[in-house]
Parts: sequence; C-alpha cells; structure tokens
Amino acid sequence: MFVLVKDRILNPGQLVQVYRNLNRDCYSIRDKRTGLVVAYCSSATLSDARFVVSGAGRARVLKTGVRSVHAYIEGPFVSAEGTTDAFSKVGYYNPFVTETFINEQTNLPITNSKIAHCQDTRVYYLDP
Repeated sequence: MFVLVKDRILNPGQLVQVYRNLNRDCYSIRDKRTGLVVAYCSSATLSDARFVVSGAGRARVLKTGVRSVHAYIEGPFVSAEGTTDAFSKVGYYNPFVTETFINEQTNLPITNSKIAHCQDTRVYYLDP
C-alpha cells in the first residue's frame, strides 16, 4: 500500500521522517523541510538513516499513557516497496519498554544505519 496525500510529491532522495501511524495502521512519511505528511505506506526504505526519539515526548507519553508522534527514522527516501530479505538486523521502539530504538537481539541502542527498511512494527537495517 502506498498513498500520496493530496497533491504532494515524494521523490527518491527527498529528506523525510518516517513514523508508525497507529490510527491508520501504517507508516506516515513526513517531509522534513515542510513538516507535512506526504504519503502513507505499508513499508518504507531510507538511506543514511538516523533514529530519533524525543526525550520530552517520551516522558509525556509515559506520564499520560497516550501515544503521540515523538520517535521517527530520518533520512533520504529510497522506496516504499521492498522486502526484509537483505537485512540481517532487526530493531524496534516501544516508549513503555525502551528509551531509544534498540536491536531486537542484543537490546543495544540503534542511532544510525546505512539503510533502514520499516515494515510491520519493526525496522530492518544494516550497520553504518
């Protein structure tokens, strides 16, 4: 699934932020420059990815119990298609369990990666 929002444009190489949209059960792709959501998709791939969690946003979620957008993966957009076959590492973020994105096997924090692929509730990635 890939749906552009209104008449907005998403090009390969465009700097974006990808986050899990809990209301739509998909990923939202937000343009970093404008701050506007440009597309919704079931998977997204970014290059030179940076994993970001707002500490203040996470604290608000823990205090109120209401989830909000405070964590995302940022980088140049590559594709809204693809599979997880080429990735050896799996990570995730849950504000009630972890402070940052972490590797599912080692529980070590993930800060950046050469390429990241978001699908289902996980992020599949390669080391920087």
